[in-house]
Amino acid sequence: MNNTAVPASPAAVWQTLLTYLLQQHYGLTLNDTEFSDERVIEACLCRGVSLCEALNAFAQKYALVRTDRRNNGITEPSHGITATDILRARKATGLITHHSSHATRRPVTV
Repeated sequence: MNNTAVPASPAAVWQTLLTYLLQQHYGLTLNDTEFSDERVIEACLCRGVSLCEALNAFAQKYALVRTDRRNNGITEPSHGITATDILRARKATGLITHHSSHATRRPVTV
C-alpha cells in the first residue's frame, strides 16, 4: 500500500494559507472574503499574482487593520502581510515541516 500523499493544488494551498492568515492577522474567516471562491484564487494564479500581493490588495481595498499588531506610536503600523507572515503560516498549517526536504516541496507562488 502506497501512503504517499497527493500534492495539494495551488488553489487549495492558497485557501489553507488564507484561512490561517485572515484569522490570525485580521480576525476574518475565508468565507468573509472573495477568496472563498476558488475561481478568484485561480484567476490570481493565472495572472501571476502572488498570495501576498492578492491578500495585501484585499486588505488595502477594504482598509483592513491587522489585529495582531499594536501601534507603538513611533511608526505607522503596517497593515500588510509579509513573506515572513506567509512562512509562519506555512509552518503553522503543516504545509512545511522541519523534516521537509527542498526536493519534495512543490513551489507555489506566495
